[in-house]
Amino acid sequence: MAEEPGVFEIIYNCRAMRRLKPDPVPEELLLKLIDAANQAPTGSNVQGARWIVVRDREQREKLAALNKVAVRQYAAPSSGRAAALPHHPADKRARMLKAVLWQAEHLQHVPALVIACYQFDRPVGGGAAQALGGGSIWPAVQNLLLAARALGLGAAPTTLGLSNRAAAREVLALPDNVEAYCLIPVGYPTGKFGPVTRCRCARRCAGIGGSRTRVRTRSAFSRERSAKEVQNAVVAVDGHLGFLQGVFGAGVGHQLEALAGVLQRFHQRGGVGEQHVVVRHAVH
Repeated sequence: MAEEPGVFEIIYNCRAMRRLKPDPVPEELLLKLIDAANQAPTGSNVQGARWIVVRDREQREKLAALNKVAVRQYAAPSSGRAAALPHHPADKRARMLKAVLWQAEHLQHVPALVIACYQFDRPVGGGAAQALGGGSIWPAVQNLLLAARALGLGAAPTTLGLSNRAAAREVLALPDNVEAYCLIPVGYPTGKFGPVTRCRCARRCAGIGGSRTRVRTRSAFSRERSAKEVQNAVVAVDGHLGFLQGVFGAGVGHQLEALAGVLQRFHQRGGVGEQHVVVRHAVH
């Protein structure tokens, strides 16, 4: 009997798997994913996470159509999506986008679409209420992703398929006190699992100790490069403003507009050099 992978092996090898086979996933495995997700903490232990597993062909086709519209907007040159990031070069981002586009064309064939939801004690008004629920649903989503990896299933969360919230609510027949946060296609991957590429803590931390921690940006970032990154951030915020307002309500739009203004002023002052961020009450 093969030995099950350890938790750290799973965490460091939980790559987003978007190309999935149409082969059905046994119901017992899907229930195991949901059970693992529900072990995550929730605010005040309310345990308001709710899960919809969409296997009906007609519903999958409707959700796939909504997702395809949103993905086309996301992939459009005018979207403001960064072509490259300091930790994610252009060639890797192009491969990621290619996988996103592949998934958009084949989402209706994925055997199970898991919708992560949160049930409130009153009708959802959007804005702040949605944000509060997110703090209790996203840890559960991560549990589900890790459980899927342990079971050899591919999964990657997306919010694009739910960006037309009214249409998605209609397809899912959500009651007015339940909010959907993300769509997680689940199936057997066509490719192989592999390690994730993330910035290591050692590259960012200058030292940890005492009651204060100093986190330093890498000195290899030149002033010119940092200024360009800030400018790209402004473009990204501006480009996604309308989309994010549609997903999270007008409140987040006002906050992002303010953020874009701060970034723009920061850029106009000549960019950034090496910075220090002080984190209080660090673990000794």
